[in-house]
Amino acid sequence: MSSLQLRTQTSTSTKRHLSETPSRTEELASNVFNTESNKGNPTSKKIRADTNSELEKSILKSIQESPKEQQIQEDQKSQNQNHTAAKCRSQKNRNFKEFKKECSSFVYLDETWIFSKGGIKRIWQDESTKSIKHTDTEGKRYIIVHAGGKHGFIEGADIVFSSKSADYHGNMNTEMFLKWLKEKLLPSLHEPSVIVLDNASYHSEILNKQPTNSWTVDKIKEWLTNKNITFPQYCFKPQLLTLAKSHAQPNIYMVDEIIHT
Repeated sequence: MSSLQLRTQTSTSTKRHLSETPSRTEELASNVFNTESNKGNPTSKKIRADTNSELEKSILKSIQESPKEQQIQEDQKSQNQNHTAAKCRSQKNRNFKEFKKECSSFVYLDETWIFSKGGIKRIWQDESTKSIKHTDTEGKRYIIVHAGGKHGFIEGADIVFSSKSADYHGNMNTEMFLKWLKEKLLPSLHEPSVIVLDNASYHSEILNKQPTNSWTVDKIKEWLTNKNITFPQYCFKPQLLTLAKSHAQPNIYMVDEIIHT
């Protein structure tokens, strides 16, 4: 494989690497010679063959690290993500049609915020000299959680509380959301309903968490022991994760458990 053929098929960044081939060849040949000298009497044929092999590896590595190659990998990743999203949408549509056949009532929930002194920032311009009055501060932030459906907002399902941080997501957590779900929303539903929610972290808390790379070895072993899964006494983390993955179960979400009970 010659450097000339590779140079015509790669990006500008890779051409820069390949233009340095003579000096790199000398460096590789020197390294090969030293390695072969330590093994015994080096021959020119052996040095030439090993040098060419190392040079090809070096050139291929340069190609793989080029911006063009990285862009190809990113495009492939994007295509895979789009394919996954399309499958999810397809499954969602099938579920929607099935629930609709059962005449289920759809309930949508969400969280938002409002300021005690908040107001509009723009108005339509007319011939008068009137304009918007701006306050020095927007006042206290309040978090609003509510749900509704085809008949409007569900009576008794609303909750409003003051915020303690600039990010309203920082004020909502799994415990607070589940409390609202059990004490406010579910008691207010008087017919079979399908609850639709987004993928906020406090909506998606998993009850039966599975081992991940972030888990420590001791924590993984504890999980395996609780599942009555035997494992070697001396075992590395990758092997433990592989073993745990082979016994993985579908995720059970806290929200689902509360709704179904």
